[in-house]
Amino acid sequence: MCLRGGQFYLRRRVPPDIQQHMGRAEIWRSLRTDSLKCAVRRFPLIASQVEAEIEGVRLRAGLAVDEVLFRAAGAPASAVERMSAVAIPPVGLAEQPTITSQPPLLTFGEVYDRYINDPTRGWSIRTRNSYDSRCTAS
Repeated sequence: MCLRGGQFYLRRRVPPDIQQHMGRAEIWRSLRTDSLKCAVRRFPLIASQVEAEIEGVRLRAGLAVDEVLFRAAGAPASAVERMSAVAIPPVGLAEQPTITSQPPLLTFGEVYDRYINDPTRGWSIRTRNSYDSRCTAS
């Protein structure tokens, strides 16, 4: 989300595989407000519309389409099934879906420690002590 000329905008980079089909590298959509609170509420709707537009370009280009993005944008299920039948090749019997393991989730304490101990941050001693005292006070 960007503030430009007093109005909030959604800015979305176009995926490299469809940039030539869209004819641009970025998509900008106005959220039609100058209020941050209102812009935050409108952002998910406009973002889903942009994602549906990107998937539509993928479909027309003959690339694989993510049907969940169409459903999120409000397309009827029958349209999604037609689109997925055209764009996603069927999985053969010999092919098994690949299951990838996700890295273990971090606790809030671990994330906080990584943030505080990040060497790219130039914490002063006073700032580090202030953060440490607030974290251990609870």
